[in-house]
Amino acid sequence: MKVVCSPDYPLQQTELTLDELCRERLLLREPGSAIRDTLESQLYLAGKTVYPLWCSVNDSALLAAAVAGLGIAILPETYVLEELKKTAPGGTLRSRPGAEKITCMPSGIEINISQNR
Repeated sequence: MKVVCSPDYPLQQTELTLDELCRERLLLREPGSAIRDTLESQLYLAGKTVYPLWCSVNDSALLAAAVAGLGIAILPETYVLEELKKTAPGGTLRSRPGAEKITCMPSGIEINISQNR
């Protein structure tokens, strides 16, 4: 999974806890989709629940909404990486083991998401 938003999305810090992520304006796939089930299972294990702003069956629509600044989308990593290759200079992403990232489209800036600070 990859967490994406616009560079203009109003995040107050560069690291989010799971609680903070769950309170953001989330743009998610429909209930029952593999990515949504995986996300909700992981959040359930951490004792968290998510209430999305908007749901769609279409990854492209969710990504477009995120790029437009409507919220934060959680999408399949392979899809996001392909889209970043089209939009980000060099098409590369940094990653750190054990940490999820918010990747701001199209700039490729990453923001840490952690269980705790």
